Amino acid sequence: MKHIFRTFLVLFVFQVSFGQNQPDKLIPGRIDRRAVVERHKIIAAKTNPKSPAQVGNGEFAFGVDITGLQTFEPYSTMSHWSWHSAPLPTGMQVEDFNGLHMDTHGRMVRYDIPKDEQPELSSWLASNPHRFNLGRIGFVLLKSDGTKALPGDLENPHQEIDMWSGIITSYFELEGKPVTVKTACHPSSDVIGVSVASSLIKSGQVKVFFDFPYPVNGTHDDYNKPDAHSSGIKKIKENTAIIARKLDDTKYFVTLHWTTEAQFLTGDTIASRHRSYLNPVQTDELEFTCSFSPGENGIPAFTPDEVFGESSKSWREYWESGAAIDLSLSRDERWKELERRIVLSQYLMRVNEAGSYPPQESGLVNNGWYGRFHFEMIWWHGVHYALWNRWPLFEKSLHVYADFLPTSVERATNQGYSGARWPKCTANFDRDWPHPIHALLIWQQPHPIYFAELDYRLHPTKETLEKWRDIVFETAEFMADYSYFEKATNRYILGPPMYIVSENTKPETTFNPAFELGYWRFGLRTAQIWKERLGLKRDNKWDDVLLKLSPLPQQDGV
Repeated sequence: MKHIFRTFLVLFVFQVSFGQNQPDKLIPGRIDRRAVVERHKIIAAKTNPKSPAQVGNGEFAFGVDITGLQTFEPYSTMSHWSWHSAPLPTGMQVEDFNGLHMDTHGRMVRYDIPKDEQPELSSWLASNPHRFNLGRIGFVLLKSDGTKALPGDLENPHQEIDMWSGIITSYFELEGKPVTVKTACHPSSDVIGVSVASSLIKSGQVKVFFDFPYPVNGTHDDYNKPDAHSSGIKKIKENTAIIARKLDDTKYFVTLHWTTEAQFLTGDTIASRHRSYLNPVQTDELEFTCSFSPGENGIPAFTPDEVFGESSKSWREYWESGAAIDLSLSRDERWKELERRIVLSQYLMRVNEAGSYPPQESGLVNNGWYGRFHFEMIWWHGVHYALWNRWPLFEKSLHVYADFLPTSVERATNQGYSGARWPKCTANFDRDWPHPIHALLIWQQPHPIYFAELDYRLHPTKETLEKWRDIVFETAEFMADYSYFEKATNRYILGPPMYIVSENTKPETTFNPAFELGYWRFGLRTAQIWKERLGLKRDNKWDDVLLKLSPLPQQDGV
């Protein structure tokens, strides 16, 4: 692995450092970005019939199986705006949650840690709000005898994700007759475009279903709870249908628009009331778009060709923006695998993790941790965009710091601290999931100072300083106040109680972990630099903490 990265660094430094001033024979030339991306085209075939593959725009993503839709595998359709809360347990209110008081340097501080006497309320607070699956779209495939085709009935399946265009092309045969499917996502609207070509369409052996589940606590989809939600047909025009979805207090809309001859049909039983169909009429082609929106008029009716065209344009612009790496000149045989991982990572991050909120751990693939995002993990999910010079894709989610600043100040105040104490794991508003680790973890606290510094390095303007000013200063204020002055040793210490970055020590007795001490120094030192950039005096308390903060612990000279 060291050898791989050494090779990468040599190539990178050669092109960046020597490309401008050396003789022409030493200049490797501009990177052929399209060639780099296309030599890593994602292919699924018979050996991997489940696929999975995804199209998406960072805000919204649609997972598909080998058929180009969700025919046999109930993959997710997810967005950064799809949040749902189940009803509270009868007779309970959020304000009823008590939390746990712990000794913190001689004073009792309340932390959002569940207690045994409130298991039902604690469980509800953990799982609500949660992200949910917007719906499933798949084929109904019939064999010539009228029976439904199973995965094993598909012959010669082959699927390719063209990452340069964001278009998935899927091919399979049913009873010897070919089916070709193209799937893409619009770059700025939550719309998928689908084009299907096959003689099986005209013979009535191919139609499309739309099915909607009820989200059970953000952990799984239940398609067998018809009375728990509603799917009302809001409007049907000649080639457009709008489905109004309601899950408790959550509402959203699904708009179908087809450009080939087809009938829109709804389920005829109570059990199928949330299932609809698009049934082609006398044609070898079926083309449609399906859009998802929190509002009825949120998305215009695109045609599939418009979706494919905009997808191609947007992905080309993405790959041509920012930095690129070509490892093909390496003499190490592992270059191609390393480059493949670089390219695929950039595709997956763009699909899943470039939306209006920080992403959950699994992006928009499926729900983990109830679909919530972790504040300590924002760093890992987004900093790469700054390093590849694609800052706008990261910046669009960083509004959570300005949005959550008042509640984070309130959190700190309620615990007897000044400044802003940021949450650990939350959703689209600042109510931390009650949990011992969530309540006592601290290494996410300096993150916004790091993000502000990244922004300033890319945009060294007064506007950037003012945008982050309050966030940087309130963050530093908490960090300084959280640092406890131990008179006997004339030093400031971190903790206890606290969970460290590895989350594997006893919080009541843990203090002065190495990473947190180092990150605390970085945060306070950088915040002072921001004071100076704004023409303000250095903060005396921050300097005192920096001067007397405990040294890093050592073991065996490390």
